[in-house]
Amino acid sequence: MSESDNVEATKKGYAAFAAANLDDAMKVFDDDVEWVQQGRSTVSGTYHGKGEVGDLLAKFAGKTFTTKPKRYVADDDVVIVLTDVTIEGESTEGASRIAEEIRASVLSLRSQQHGVPIFA
Repeated sequence: MSESDNVEATKKGYAAFAAANLDDAMKVFDDDVEWVQQGRSTVSGTYHGKGEVGDLLAKFAGKTFTTKPKRYVADDDVVIVLTDVTIEGESTEGASRIAEEIRASVLSLRSQQHGVPIFA
């Protein structure tokens, strides 16, 4: 896949999550996905496989959660997404921010499954 194809696949995954369509959002993940949630919160840690990642996304979906992609940067099969994130009123943008912060997600699109690019 081209870099632009990888960016489009990433945008579709973010759009599915933003629309609370977890089924479609989960389709973009490889069965062996590894998700590292940085920080010191109750959801921080490393999640392995679709089951654990699905449980994490369900926790996010159960809260007032938004992620607003601001920029997509692609290099071969890696896409970096710069986002503003709000979880139950705590935002990485605006006056409530303690420090200037940009959230970055690094996604590796290594293959396709049934014609759908998957995040590894």
